[in-house]
Amino acid sequence: MPSMIQKLRASGQWDSVHLIAVVTLAAALLLGGGGAAGPLNNGILASLGLFLLLTVLWAHFTNRRCLPNIAIWPALLMLGLLALGLFQLTPVANAPWANTPGREIETALLALFGENVARPLSIDTAATKRALAGFLLPFGLLMAAMGSTKTQFRHFFVTIFAGLMIHAAWAIMQIALGYPEHLSIYDGRRVLEITGLFANPNHFGTFIALGILAIAAWNVLSSKGSRSRRRGNSARTKLKAKLNQPSILALVLCGPLIALLALLGSSRAGLILVTIAIPVALLAAFRPKSSKMVISFLLLAPIVLVIFDLLSPQIDLASTATRLWDPENIRLAILPDLLYVTESFWPWGVGLGGFDGAFRANENLDFLIPFYINHAHNDWIEWTLETGIPGVALMGAFLLVTIGLVIKALRNASGEGSKLRHAMLVAAAALLLAGLHSLIDYPVRMATINAVLAIFLALLWLPWLAARDQGEPVSMKKRVGFGIVLLVIGLAMASQLIRLYAAQAAFLDRRAAAAVALDPNHGTALAAVAARATQGRDSAQIIPVARKALIERPYSANAVRAIAIALELDGDPNNPAWPLAAALGWRDGPTQLWAFGQALEVGQFDIAALRADALMRTQDQPEDFEQVLWQLASIPEFREKLVDRLELDPFWRKRWLSAGPGQTGQAIDGSVALMDDLRANGKLSREEMRGSLRAMVQTQRFADAQRLYDELPKTPSHKGLVDDNGFEYQADLYKGKLTPFDWNLREGGGFLSQVEGSADQNLYLETDGRGNYVLVDRTLSLDAGPHSVSLIVEDSDGDASAFSVAMVCVGEEDRLMLERLDDGANTIEFTVPQACPAQVFLILGRISDRYSGISVDDVVFRRNEG
Repeated sequence: MPSMIQKLRASGQWDSVHLIAVVTLAAALLLGGGGAAGPLNNGILASLGLFLLLTVLWAHFTNRRCLPNIAIWPALLMLGLLALGLFQLTPVANAPWANTPGREIETALLALFGENVARPLSIDTAATKRALAGFLLPFGLLMAAMGSTKTQFRHFFVTIFAGLMIHAAWAIMQIALGYPEHLSIYDGRRVLEITGLFANPNHFGTFIALGILAIAAWNVLSSKGSRSRRRGNSARTKLKAKLNQPSILALVLCGPLIALLALLGSSRAGLILVTIAIPVALLAAFRPKSSKMVISFLLLAPIVLVIFDLLSPQIDLASTATRLWDPENIRLAILPDLLYVTESFWPWGVGLGGFDGAFRANENLDFLIPFYINHAHNDWIEWTLETGIPGVALMGAFLLVTIGLVIKALRNASGEGSKLRHAMLVAAAALLLAGLHSLIDYPVRMATINAVLAIFLALLWLPWLAARDQGEPVSMKKRVGFGIVLLVIGLAMASQLIRLYAAQAAFLDRRAAAAVALDPNHGTALAAVAARATQGRDSAQIIPVARKALIERPYSANAVRAIAIALELDGDPNNPAWPLAAALGWRDGPTQLWAFGQALEVGQFDIAALRADALMRTQDQPEDFEQVLWQLASIPEFREKLVDRLELDPFWRKRWLSAGPGQTGQAIDGSVALMDDLRANGKLSREEMRGSLRAMVQTQRFADAQRLYDELPKTPSHKGLVDDNGFEYQADLYKGKLTPFDWNLREGGGFLSQVEGSADQNLYLETDGRGNYVLVDRTLSLDAGPHSVSLIVEDSDGDASAFSVAMVCVGEEDRLMLERLDDGANTIEFTVPQACPAQVFLILGRISDRYSGISVDDVVFRRNEG
């Protein structure tokens, strides 16, 4: 009985190139969704792409499987990319790009060494090498597919479908198990989103759309030649015949499932792409003849979306459309800065993979958040920024050739070839979807997606693939010899690829020294090593490493900072390295702190406020920096500029203001003045004032606290501090969000404090009777003299006597009064002494013999006459 391998060989469809190509594609589908988060996987896939490319060359030059003549175009494209990479990586002294406006800082940095340093165009050589290596996988698959038959193309699309179902199964497990951490495989943390085997839900949505189109391509390539029509062939019979095809069954049965995953996911772009892919796939699969049927297919997807919008609480298409074009959407917000950076480095670009350093040095402070945007989220702009005129010309040539060949193929298709029109339209739709998504994201940088696109691209050129030259068979000796040479070359190159990606993995794992050991030219890791060397305070150890780092990656603020420290150690305290480090963006904390101090020292308060904002936005400030800001707020000139920054509503504003100052005199002075200024500008909430009021009360600045509180806008039901009729706010406002002068519910074991009711709200309290608990408190500022408090208590469980009310002076332990509560109306009298300008009213749970609960309402404070 023949073995499986013998059967595969006998079929004539499973030659060595095709087998390696299918294995490589399968590996890309399973391992290639991590992007920058999966560097080791990227290294494995780049190595597989390299071996596949070498196998294709071996098969071609030994006449085992010759490439078609049309393969000259992707071959030229590969050579163009290789030339572009060499151009960007070759060090040149006095290079023409040195005079580009964006390179001014780079030129000044290299001048620190006092010599004419030759350096490459790329501002991150390690990233450029990884970017070039990333093309090996799609090019290998493209060249392998360009020598494929229709049957072999079907194998590719069946493999894509199988990979899609594995991703879908993984996504279903994520949903069913509540998104556990171990199913978010790339970042090691719990992500409450459907991602499949991707790191990003947006890229998973794109893959779903491409997978739906892959099923349609599989069907078109599986269709048989046209048969003579028989009488009585009904539409039902034709539909039944269609549904007997595996590809149609996959589309009909599995399509809704994977479309549902896109609908339940958090990717707006994925939802739109799937919406486009569904009608294209159905049109290609069923190939309706009448225009009515075509229109019906086109209307099917939006109808399904509207149904889901009506039935599913997780889908809101109107909200999705609004958010997509929201001016505050970070993708749109950074567009002016992307264009500015692109223009600054035009016409040469910054080198493949160099976006990070270029954008980081020119990042807009107003959009700064702790998490860095490591891509432009617009691959067309990012490609232009990184490659300049050479890259734009290369991309333009590729698009023109591809579009021209496709148009020619569609015009010339006839007979059996006319059926390929649908396959080519599906492939064109796949590339179009990727191009559209690239306007707002970077999907093509994912190995999984660019591997699938390589197959679709080869499918576009299917009409020419049969036209190939068949040379004379090559002897076994020559085939083996050529194979050994290519294998040795492949192993040598693959070892370097693995080292390149392993270095990046070590760096991401915060092992900079290991990264440098693996790749001595890893500029980012060298900068980190130089920065760490500053702890040893030895300039001889710092400068050589920092110098190497700046040659490989000049836009590294921590490397420049390391040089600044080294020059200080050598006796140059006013060296030019510090200002240059400060010019490289906002994200190096020690550099920002230096620039902040320098600006304060020379009275540049606007610059100091900018640097303070950067430190707070990046959360890279010293531990006591927030209190320093409160103290500096007492300086009118600095406070004015700080208010300007706060008026932009940075994300740290509410947290910092709500926390409040420490109990030092200057910090309290600063908080009083800052609250006044913010209130005068009309933008200050009760929650933001809470921390400052608390600090003022604790430091006995009662007059300031009361004045600021009285000037706050009150809710419509508010009747004043002394007579507010109890708990008139919503329940969730009582849990630490208001000011010390408002009711504050306590939380803890053994008791419960909450506000109940809607129109007539009241306070509900419970205690287990096992301890003396403070259940709710409120700060007051009553004048000296006799007062009373009245409240209505209603037993709900147990005895009201398990609860007490108390009044104490702020900062004192002696009680002005302590009384048990009774069921019904309660009135308790007390006297406020002259030395007690602020008081705290408390409701307490007492030690008792049982669990008890009460409802409290109509709490009113009154001043007694006489």
